[in-house]
Amino acid sequence: MSNSDNIKTLNELFRKYRDNTCTKEEFKVLSQLLKDGKNEYEVKELMDDCLNNLPAPDLTTESLQVEQKLNNVIHKIQRQEKAKTRKTRYFSKPAFKVAASVIIILGMGLAIYKTASDITHIHYVTKTTQRGQRATMTLSDGSIIKLNAESAVSFEEKFTGDTREIALTGEAFFEVKRNPDKPFIVKTGELSTTVLGTSFNIQAYPEKDEIAVTVATGKVLVKTRDQKGTAGSQILTPNHQVTYHTSSGEMVKQKVDPAHFLAWKNDEIRLDKTTFSEAVVILERWYNIEIVFANEALGDCLISGKYNSDNLVNILESIKYIKGIDYRIDEDKVTLEGKPCN
Repeated sequence: MSNSDNIKTLNELFRKYRDNTCTKEEFKVLSQLLKDGKNEYEVKELMDDCLNNLPAPDLTTESLQVEQKLNNVIHKIQRQEKAKTRKTRYFSKPAFKVAASVIIILGMGLAIYKTASDITHIHYVTKTTQRGQRATMTLSDGSIIKLNAESAVSFEEKFTGDTREIALTGEAFFEVKRNPDKPFIVKTGELSTTVLGTSFNIQAYPEKDEIAVTVATGKVLVKTRDQKGTAGSQILTPNHQVTYHTSSGEMVKQKVDPAHFLAWKNDEIRLDKTTFSEAVVILERWYNIEIVFANEALGDCLISGKYNSDNLVNILESIKYIKGIDYRIDEDKVTLEGKPCN
C-alpha cells in the first residue's frame, strides 16, 4: 500500500471510529497506522481538522465527549500493546509523540472558543519527554512544571481566560503560583485537579489503570466524571493522596509520605515493597533501556530501597547484592538472571 493510500485509509478509519462505526478488523488497521511514525504529520493534521470543524463547544459537555472518544483510541492501543512482549509494550518514540499529541490536544478541553461572530484559535505549547529524559518549564504565570520521563503537557502560551488549564499524560510535579481569581486546572483523562496555589504531583501514565494525585503543600480539589456521567470528588490537603481507578471509577483517598512520590523530581528512585516487574517499568522509563527476565518468576520478587538515578549499573549492583540476582548488559538490553525469590 502506497503512502497516499495509507493517509486516505487513516482519515477514513479515524472518522469511522469517531462515529462508532469502526469494525474490529478496521480498528486493527487504524491502530497500526496511528503507531506508524511516518504518519505523525497526518495524525496531527487530522486532530486539527477534528477540532476546527466542531460546532461552538460547550466546554463542560461536548469537549468531554470528544476527548473520551478519541482518548479511547490510545487506551485501546495501549491495552493491546500490554499483551505483547516487554519490548513492544510501549509506543516507539515516534508513535509516543503521536499518542501524546492526540491526548494533549483533546485533553485541553479544546482550543476553540466562540466569539460573537467568529471562532478564535488560542495558541498552545506542548512539551514532551522521551524515555530517559526529564524537563522543567516555567509558565507565563510563574508556575513551574517538572516533567518526568515519557510524559507530555500542553498549556496556553499565555493564560487569557478565567482559568489556567493544563493537559497531562505521564507524570509531573507542579508548583503553582497563587491566583484566587484564576484557578489552575490539570486535566488527565476523566480526572481534573483544581488548585489556587500549591504544590502537588500527578502520575497518569496511559498504560496504568490508575491516576494518582499527591499533595505536598496547599489544598487541591480532585474531580472526575466517567463515561457514564457519574461524578465524584475529593479535597486533598498536604500528605494526602487520591488514587482514581480508571476501569472502575473508584476514588481512594489515603495519607502518605509525599517524599516517596516526589523523589523522582530530585533524581531519586524510591521503591517500597515494589515487585521486580513494576521496578523494571520504572528503570526502563528512566534509562531508555530494555530489561527482560531470564526467568519470568523473578518479576514477583519484592524490593525496597532508595537509589540515586545517576548510574543504572550502580542500581543493578545493589539489586544483585541484596537479592542475589545477576544481570547481563548487551548494548541497550539488560537481562536479569537468578533463582525466584522465596
